[in-house]
Amino acid sequence: MVSRLWMSGVALFMPAAVAAAQEAEFKLGVVHIEEVVEGSPDFRRASEQWAAVLEERTREIQQRQLELRDAERLLVGEGAPEGDERSALIDRIDRLRVEIERMSTDAQRELDIVRRGLLEPVVARVRALVETYGEENGFDLILDTSAPEVALALAIRDIEITDELLAILEAAETPDAVTDDPDAEP
Repeated sequence: MVSRLWMSGVALFMPAAVAAAQEAEFKLGVVHIEEVVEGSPDFRRASEQWAAVLEERTREIQQRQLELRDAERLLVGEGAPEGDERSALIDRIDRLRVEIERMSTDAQRELDIVRRGLLEPVVARVRALVETYGEENGFDLILDTSAPEVALALAIRDIEITDELLAILEAAETPDAVTDDPDAEP
């Protein structure tokens, strides 16, 4: 109920905000923060680091899966072991299955932690950029259209600042943007 009321409020607020922006000294901006985050060089580097961890964990799990497959083939193939050797092989197969399941669960947890650790600083930097950009350019209000509740604001293209923010992030990555001042912010 609260979210429906809020969404209705946003739908009612947007025309009023646009009218105020056109009639007064009110400056409204729209940004798709998710797009800025995903378009930033920091995000690309974080994605590469995450992909490297994913590849390593996937390789480890696949190795265990190959061992399991080989053990299962040995169990049912010609010349399959009998007696104590068969029991030991069945125990090994059971251990491998449990180990693969545990490795998969652990890898998923680790990947989630790594992803959060890599993305949180990127999101924080983008949010700080939006705030600074808004202050420096005289915006009274900047709406984040990443949230589906305010997707209506996307129709107002003349106040969209996503591309400008992406350009700033890209410019910060070019060698021309690097200063010799050791006290300068990155």
